[in-house]
Amino acid sequence: MREVTPEYFAPVGNWQIRESVRAALGRPPERYGSLREALEAIKTRLKTPLEVALRRSTLINVATRQKTLIEFLG
Repeated sequence: MREVTPEYFAPVGNWQIRESVRAALGRPPERYGSLREALEAIKTRLKTPLEVALRRSTLINVATRQKTLIEFLG
């Protein structure tokens, strides 16, 4: 999850994203049993309240409302 705060005053483009991904892939992955568990872990690292991020995140909103195939066909 990428958080852009008021301190982010100069866009640096793909370089910052590439370096962030490189750093993340250099560490062992964190694993969670559910999306909710992962969001609880992320909450401790954000400056923005998680509720604000969730309201603005298209990906998380779709993921939390999306039905499984079994639910859809059920």
